Amino acid sequence: PIEESYVYGVLNNLKTNKAVGLDKISARLLKDSSSVVTPILTKLFNRSLTSSTFPSTWKSGKVTALFKSGDKSNASNYRPITILPTISKVLEKAVHSQVYRYLIDNKILTPRQFGFRPKLSTEIALAHFTDTILANMDKGLVTGAVFLDLAKAFDTVDHSLLFEKLASSGLSNDSVNWFKSYLSNRNQLTALANTVSSFKHVPVGVPQGSVLGPLLFLIFVNDLPYCINHCEISLYADDTVIYLSSNNACDLEMKLNSDLKYLCRWFNDNLLTLNVSKCKFIIYGSSRKVAKFNNVSITVNDSILDRIDSFKYLGVTIQQNLTWSEHIDNISKKAKPNVTLRLTLSQAFP
Repeated sequence: PIEESYVYGVLNNLKTNKAVGLDKISARLLKDSSSVVTPILTKLFNRSLTSSTFPSTWKSGKVTALFKSGDKSNASNYRPITILPTISKVLEKAVHSQVYRYLIDNKILTPRQFGFRPKLSTEIALAHFTDTILANMDKGLVTGAVFLDLAKAFDTVDHSLLFEKLASSGLSNDSVNWFKSYLSNRNQLTALANTVSSFKHVPVGVPQGSVLGPLLFLIFVNDLPYCINHCEISLYADDTVIYLSSNNACDLEMKLNSDLKYLCRWFNDNLLTLNVSKCKFIIYGSSRKVAKFNNVSITVNDSILDRIDSFKYLGVTIQQNLTWSEHIDNISKKAKPNVTLRLTLSQAFP
């Protein structure tokens, strides 16, 4: 069961600058009234769990568009943000805490997954990846890596397959039924300025803007690393890279292509779509060693992948010889306008 002390703690730690969901109940209101509403909400949350029912009024989201950069008239330059009721997130946080603890205690989550996990980060994922490459460079080996791009992975998770994976992870029937209720009959509308669309049913995917969505995705892809035979694999949520070290071009090509076939079969079986045009292939190593692997050809779904000499992985541009000049140049270009502005302001206002 969920304890009152837990609910009270979550309510008192709510960030009050967050947007309000369709229920019009703000985080500020919940935080200020926490001593009054905690017992009521705790009973409601526990009733939800014991009855395996997620309240239908908490299944509606409001989608707004956040401008990224570029041409404001181009829809692709906006990122959709889904705003859910704050109360629902409090319940989700309690469920997340219990389910995640169960997965960790029983060593169910693959150690190859670095995303959305406490004490893990992009930095740790990058360090693991680059340390492996450097260690093998010291042995005189090169490392072939294939970066895979999934099309709208979170939005296309099949619910039936997810429920099977929840059950196979050892969750009780009541828990699986609660998640079935949580994901069923969800809908959302789009709000732009003062205009609001009609509701649209959301039959697939994990809920955007939710607390449980990322964890459900981790469970969905948890068996992915076990479908390959030769390569190492590293995942950060849906960012996936497979890599193999070798001193033989034919061996590298054969093993990478073999594992890619297994991965493509897994994606197909799990109804996820690879964006092949965005999948890239690179060979890391010294210039002299890499030159001996120029004829290596890597294919995904009968398409030959572009071979590149640098790739931006988890925000860091990694060159094939593992130098960082390109990444440093990119950061310098981004920082230059801010530095120039500061200098201008400091001269104008000494």
